Amino acid sequence: MKKRAGEKEKEAGGFVAAVILAAGKGSRMGGDVPKQFAEAGGRTVLSYTLEKFEKHPGVEAIIVVCARGNAGRVREICAKHGISKLRAVVFGGETRRDSSFAGVRKAAEIAGGEDGIVLIHDSARPMVTEKIISENIKMAADSGACVTAARAIDTTVTSRDGKVIDGVIPRETVWSVQTPQSFRLSLIVKAHAEYERRAAEGEALEQVTDDGGLIRMLGLPVAICPSDNDNFKLTVPGDIDRLRSALAVKFDRERPEENGGQHNA
Repeated sequence: MKKRAGEKEKEAGGFVAAVILAAGKGSRMGGDVPKQFAEAGGRTVLSYTLEKFEKHPGVEAIIVVCARGNAGRVREICAKHGISKLRAVVFGGETRRDSSFAGVRKAAEIAGGEDGIVLIHDSARPMVTEKIISENIKMAADSGACVTAARAIDTTVTSRDGKVIDGVIPRETVWSVQTPQSFRLSLIVKAHAEYERRAAEGEALEQVTDDGGLIRMLGLPVAICPSDNDNFKLTVPGDIDRLRSALAVKFDRERPEENGGQHNA
């Protein structure tokens, strides 16, 4: 029988877990609720994100990292939408790195060691595709570390004072980093532990804003898994409308029987 996308990658990498980061407050989005709990199409953003990993045959376990007061809400969402792969809900820390490490540690605990692959994904990127998840699993198994990223579309400039352009960065060298960011469990555990060791010793460390940065701090390469801007992160108020539009298009394409058997152009 032909294997579905992701099954071969799972065999190559062994145990595969997805850590979904949902502890952020989403202050730039505004509104009364964190963006992962905002609604589009009658469902929460988080439910769409979880569903992508639930349906992927290569993912064995899902761990959600959230604020302490939201654990019950996360479990309710999982129950309502049939997220059977949920293995744990853990609490986030003060920084993204703290929250990521909490999820990674739980993944290693569930795996019974550090063998396997972990995909770390923002809960506010609900449009991630099966292809991107499959490629992340494969690339992490092959190279140890990869980040999803999209080529820059606009011209990128530098400016020291924010008023006058100092220079132009060649667009072909610029990528916008997204998630998932995926790793061999043993490697990302080592990277987090090394960061904490150096911080405890008083070393002045650069702020780490993504998991791939921890690997680069070890002096190791991080592969790029090419994506596009459809895998966007909800960040500002207008993004929820963008998501609603994307979901409407997706729904329309998946309901050809209501269009005389034809998809819209």
